[in-house]
Amino acid sequence: MKAKGRYEVGLQKLESAASQVLVMQRELTELQPQLVEASKQVDEIVAVIEKESAEVAKVEKVYYEVYSPHRV
Repeated sequence: MKAKGRYEVGLQKLESAASQVLVMQRELTELQPQLVEASKQVDEIVAVIEKESAEVAKVEKVYYEVYSPHRV
């Protein structure tokens, strides 16, 4: 009897988990367009940061060339 009860509880837990997975799958499907848009925005921001970092590196290089204490 004990084994049957544990078996039934196990089945109920599996059914509950399967139901929760279905809900999460639906939510992910609904959120997909927003996730794609957010990913695109992140890519654009990263591109801007990379460009600005390169520009700052150029200015920094010129600054150190001009104001380096080791310059004669």
